[in-house]
Amino acid sequence: MTTYPGRMPRQRDALVAVAILRHTPDLRGAACAGPQAYLWDAGLDDAGESREAALARWQAAEARCDTCPVLASCRDVAATGGLAGVVAGRLHNVHGVQNGAVPSELVPARGSTNRYATRPDVLRERKRARERLTTDNEEVA
Repeated sequence: MTTYPGRMPRQRDALVAVAILRHTPDLRGAACAGPQAYLWDAGLDDAGESREAALARWQAAEARCDTCPVLASCRDVAATGGLAGVVAGRLHNVHGVQNGAVPSELVPARGSTNRYATRPDVLRERKRARERLTTDNEEVA
Protein backbone atom coordinates (compact mmCIF):
# COMPACT_ATOMS: atom_id res chain seq x y z
CA MET A 1 0.00 0.00 0.00
CA THR A 2 1.46 3.35 -1.07
CA THR A 3 1.28 6.27 1.32
CA TYR A 4 1.93 9.94 0.76
CA PRO A 5 3.06 12.49 3.33
CA GLY A 6 -0.01 14.07 4.90
CA ARG A 7 -2.41 11.74 3.06
CA MET A 8 -4.25 8.51 3.77
CA PRO A 9 -3.21 5.35 1.96
CA ARG A 10 -4.68 5.00 -1.58
CA GLN A 11 -6.88 2.05 -0.66
CA ARG A 12 -8.43 3.99 2.19
CA ASP A 13 -8.97 7.00 -0.13
CA ALA A 14 -10.91 4.74 -2.47
CA LEU A 15 -13.03 3.29 0.35
CA VAL A 16 -13.87 6.76 1.65
CA ALA A 17 -14.82 7.92 -1.86
CA VAL A 18 -17.09 4.86 -2.34
CA ALA A 19 -18.78 5.50 1.01
CA ILE A 20 -19.42 9.15 0.11
CA LEU A 21 -20.79 8.32 -3.33
CA ARG A 22 -23.03 5.58 -1.97
CA HIS A 23 -24.88 8.19 0.09
CA THR A 24 -24.94 10.90 -2.59
CA PRO A 25 -28.26 11.38 -4.42
CA ASP A 26 -28.26 10.81 -8.17
CA LEU A 27 -28.40 14.24 -9.79
CA ARG A 28 -27.90 13.19 -13.40
CA GLY A 29 -30.01 15.37 -15.68
CA ALA A 30 -30.07 18.29 -13.24
CA ALA A 31 -30.95 21.66 -14.74
CA CYS A 32 -27.88 23.21 -13.07
CA ALA A 33 -25.43 21.07 -15.04
CA GLY A 34 -24.01 22.38 -18.26
CA PRO A 35 -22.94 25.69 -19.81
CA GLN A 36 -25.28 27.85 -17.70
CA ALA A 37 -24.14 26.44 -14.35
CA TYR A 38 -22.89 29.91 -13.36
CA LEU A 39 -26.53 30.93 -12.75
CA TRP A 40 -26.51 28.92 -9.51
CA ASP A 41 -23.24 30.38 -8.13
CA ALA A 42 -23.35 32.12 -4.76
CA GLY A 43 -21.75 35.29 -6.04
CA LEU A 44 -19.60 36.75 -8.73
CA ASP A 45 -18.48 39.74 -6.65
CA ASP A 46 -14.92 39.38 -7.87
CA ALA A 47 -16.24 39.87 -11.40
CA GLY A 48 -17.89 43.15 -10.39
CA GLU A 49 -21.42 41.76 -10.37
CA SER A 50 -24.02 44.15 -8.95
CA ARG A 51 -26.67 43.09 -6.43
CA GLU A 52 -29.33 43.53 -9.09
CA ALA A 53 -27.44 41.33 -11.57
CA ALA A 54 -26.88 38.62 -8.95
CA LEU A 55 -30.56 38.66 -8.02
CA ALA A 56 -31.64 38.39 -11.67
CA ARG A 57 -29.24 35.47 -12.14
CA TRP A 58 -30.54 33.67 -9.04
CA GLN A 59 -34.13 34.22 -10.14
CA ALA A 60 -33.32 32.63 -13.51
CA ALA A 61 -31.76 29.68 -11.65
CA GLU A 62 -34.83 29.40 -9.40
CA ALA A 63 -37.13 29.23 -12.44
CA ARG A 64 -35.05 26.38 -13.88
CA CYS A 65 -35.03 24.57 -10.53
CA ASP A 66 -38.84 24.63 -10.51
CA THR A 67 -38.90 22.43 -13.63
CA CYS A 68 -35.84 20.28 -12.83
CA PRO A 69 -36.38 16.50 -13.02
CA VAL A 70 -34.18 15.87 -9.96
CA LEU A 71 -35.54 18.62 -7.68
CA ALA A 72 -36.49 16.16 -4.91
CA SER A 73 -32.98 14.69 -4.81
CA CYS A 74 -31.51 18.18 -4.88
CA ARG A 75 -33.54 19.09 -1.78
CA ASP A 76 -31.78 16.22 0.01
CA VAL A 77 -28.43 17.69 -1.01
CA ALA A 78 -29.52 21.16 0.14
CA ALA A 79 -30.36 19.73 3.57
CA THR A 80 -26.69 18.85 4.10
CA GLY A 81 -25.84 22.56 4.06
CA GLY A 82 -22.50 22.26 2.31
CA LEU A 83 -23.25 24.06 -0.95
CA ALA A 84 -23.44 27.78 -1.69
CA GLY A 85 -25.71 29.55 -4.14
CA VAL A 86 -29.08 28.46 -5.49
CA VAL A 87 -29.75 24.87 -4.43
CA ALA A 88 -33.17 23.31 -5.02
CA GLY A 89 -34.57 26.75 -5.86
CA ARG A 90 -33.45 28.36 -2.59
CA LEU A 91 -30.39 30.38 -1.61
CA HIS A 92 -27.86 28.75 0.71
CA ASN A 93 -24.66 30.08 2.28
CA VAL A 94 -24.81 33.42 0.46
CA HIS A 95 -23.44 36.47 2.30
CA GLY A 96 -26.21 38.87 3.30
CA VAL A 97 -29.06 36.42 2.59
CA GLN A 98 -30.94 34.23 5.03
CA ASN A 99 -30.43 30.52 4.29
CA GLY A 100 -33.40 29.08 2.45
CA ALA A 101 -34.50 32.42 0.99
CA VAL A 102 -36.42 32.25 -2.29
CA PRO A 103 -34.74 34.48 -4.92
CA SER A 104 -38.03 35.67 -6.44
CA GLU A 105 -39.07 37.04 -3.04
CA LEU A 106 -36.00 39.28 -2.64
CA VAL A 107 -34.98 42.80 -3.61
CA PRO A 108 -31.58 44.48 -3.17
CA ALA A 109 -31.50 46.09 0.29
CA ARG A 110 -30.78 49.76 0.73
CA GLY A 111 -29.35 51.24 3.93
CA SER A 112 -29.14 47.86 5.63
CA THR A 113 -26.42 45.51 6.81
CA ASN A 114 -28.06 42.80 4.70
CA ARG A 115 -27.42 42.78 0.98
CA TYR A 116 -30.97 41.63 0.16
CA ALA A 117 -34.37 42.06 1.77
CA THR A 118 -37.71 40.31 1.34
CA ARG A 119 -40.06 42.14 -1.02
CA PRO A 120 -42.73 44.17 0.85
CA ASP A 121 -45.62 42.44 -0.94
CA VAL A 122 -44.27 39.05 0.14
CA LEU A 123 -44.01 40.25 3.75
CA ARG A 124 -47.62 41.51 3.65
CA GLU A 125 -48.88 38.18 2.26
CA ARG A 126 -46.97 36.24 4.94
CA LYS A 127 -48.52 38.47 7.62
CA ARG A 128 -52.02 37.90 6.19
CA ALA A 129 -51.42 34.14 6.13
CA ARG A 130 -50.33 34.20 9.80
CA GLU A 131 -53.41 36.25 10.71
CA ARG A 132 -55.71 33.81 8.86
CA LEU A 133 -54.05 30.90 10.64
CA THR A 134 -54.49 32.60 14.03
CA THR A 135 -58.16 33.37 13.25
CA ASP A 136 -58.79 29.79 12.11
CA ASN A 137 -57.20 28.40 15.27
CA GLU A 138 -59.30 30.69 17.48
CA GLU A 139 -62.51 29.58 15.74
CA VAL A 140 -61.62 25.92 16.34
CA ALA A 141 -60.94 26.52 20.04
